Parts: sequence; C-alpha cells; structure tokens
Amino acid sequence: MLRSARWLNREAASTGARLVRIHAREPAAWLGCLAAALPFGWLAAGVAPERMWLIVPLAIACGGLALAAALGDPPPGLPDGRQRPWLPLWLARSAWPAAGAMVAAVLALGLGAVGLRTVCLMAGCVAVGCAAAFGSIWGARRAGLDAAPAASAGLFVVATAATAATVAGLVQASPAGQVTAALGAGLAAWRLAGGLAGGLSGGHAAVEADAGFDGARVTLRALAMLTTLVAMAVCFYLAPQLAAGYSAVAIGWFLCLAVPIATAGSQNRAADSLRRSAVGRPALPCSRALAWATAVDHAALLGWPAVVAVFLPPVGGPRAVPPWAVVLVLAAAAVILTAAMAGWAGRGGETPRSAVLAAAASLAVGAAAWL
Repeated sequence: MLRSARWLNREAASTGARLVRIHAREPAAWLGCLAAALPFGWLAAGVAPERMWLIVPLAIACGGLALAAALGDPPPGLPDGRQRPWLPLWLARSAWPAAGAMVAAVLALGLGAVGLRTVCLMAGCVAVGCAAAFGSIWGARRAGLDAAPAASAGLFVVATAATAATVAGLVQASPAGQVTAALGAGLAAWRLAGGLAGGLSGGHAAVEADAGFDGARVTLRALAMLTTLVAMAVCFYLAPQLAAGYSAVAIGWFLCLAVPIATAGSQNRAADSLRRSAVGRPALPCSRALAWATAVDHAALLGWPAVVAVFLPPVGGPRAVPPWAVVLVLAAAAVILTAAMAGWAGRGGETPRSAVLAAAASLAVGAAAWL
C-alpha cells in the first residue's frame, strides 16, 4: 500500500510543482492552455440559441484536444524501481489545459455574456474531455503501448464521446442526456482502445481485442475504413443534407491516426541510429519525410470514398457539401501536418502535434460559431 502511494508524498508534490514551471518553457503547454480556453471565448462572444446544443460536444472535443496537446509524449506510466515521480509529470503537464479552462471560465462569467449554469456546464464538459484523454492515454501507456498508439487511443476515446454527444443533440436530447451519452460512449471506447490501438504502430498489424469483440482482430485503421464507407453512404446518399458530417468523420480520423504517427518520438536512440545507417535511409520518427508519407497515406485512406462519390450522382437530393470539398480539406490537413513538422523540426514532435491539435480545436469552434 505504501509502495503504491509513494507519489503522494511531499517530495513528489514539490517535484510536480517544479515540473509545471519547467513545462512552461514548452509551446505545447501554452497551446494546450489556449485550446481549452477556446470554447469559453465562443460563449463570451455570444451563442445563438439554435446552436446551444453544440456546447457539450464542442467542449468535450476541445478538452480532449487540449489535454493531448499539452501532454505530449510522456514516459510509460509505471514506476521503474528507481521511484521516478511518473504521476507528477503527467499531472504537471495536464495542469496547463485545466488552468486555461479555469481562467477562461472566470473571464466569460465576469463579462456577463452567459450565466453561471452555462459556464459550469461547459467547464464540466471540458473536464470530461480532459479526463477521457488523460485516462485512456495513461492506461494505454501503462499497458505498454508506444507513444503513437497511446495518443491515438486517447483521441479515439475523445472523438467517440464527442460524436455521441453530437448525435444526442441532433435528436434534441437535453444537455444531461448529451453528457450521459458521451460518458457511456467514452467508457465503451476506453475499454476497447487498448486493443484497437495496439495494431497502429505497424500500420497494418492487428492485435486481439479482448473487450467486447470476443477475440476478433481489429485495428483503428480497419475501423477508420469501415466508418468512412458508412459515412459515405449516409452523408452523400441517404441523408445528403448531412454531407458535412463526412468532413467531420474524415478529419477526426486523420487527427486520431496520422497526427500521432507523424509526431511521436521513438524514445530509442539506438533504433534511430540504426535507421540512419540503414540502406535507403528510412524516415526517422518526427521527420518531415515520415510526416509527409503518413499524411498522404491517411489522406488517401480517408478520402477515397469521397472521390468515388464525386463520380456517382446523388439520389436523395442535393448535397449540402460537395464530395470534392472533403478531398480538399484532407489535402489541406496533410499539408498543415507536414508544414508543422518542417517548421518545428528541431523541437521534436510535441510542438508540431500541439500546434495541429490546437488548430483543430480552433477550427471546431469556428465551425460551430459561423457555419
């Protein structure tokens, strides 16, 4: 009991406080802080009554993206015999989005644009998103997954929770119903995330998922292919007025899959040295070459159903968004990811990842406010 609670002692607490200050030197901390504050800026600017149902999914998504941006690639979540203060490190990095949300909530309330109940609702939803990302990434790392599949698992859980809240809002559920749907979907996704993300490191490798699939072998990549096909049928043919939903599905999967792979470090210098000396010079982790190859691969994976829809006319009426627009959005996402890796090549992968995730949170808030 004492051994498992050593991180609670005073020395570990002081270590965590120092780590908060140290992490302030990294752009990822401030970008995560900004991403968590964005939903409250939308509230302060004024929300149209017909868009109030978007508060819950938007806050969950921004909270998860902010936490993933601030967290970066922390070490595995197990003490290693030398009593390394592993949990204070995680909590220190997580303190930044929490602080950003708290300050923004106080400012939004002080401006008087919204009431206390609405601010508390959004703050709670941001906390749900942060907790979903933290718990799933920490659990995946503790289970031994590498940084990339662990981050993908966390983003997958957040995306599932936000999607459930969005669907509940579309059927005009109350905020409480939206939060309940998000919690249920997030919990189910969390139980499956370890098995689903385990095959991500090799791209096409599969692992046995032991929670809910009865030994079925699936990967996040295979699930992305399935959901994009379903989204094509629903958004471009069965319900063409919801054609914009395909863009959300495609960009969500791009964030879950391509961004972690392109920005995760190997944390293994010996392996990097072997890659540098190998014939053909394979792309190193956190390199522009790997980022470009990863971005193009996943843009093609997620965009080909939209390309097919371009040449197949709609049957249920005009589409709200043309399929070629989705192709352009994915192409832009690939360019942004590659440019971020090229611009911050000397800072590893944490800064580019946080920049891309913070940009995604900004675009989500902008879409909710103006589209």
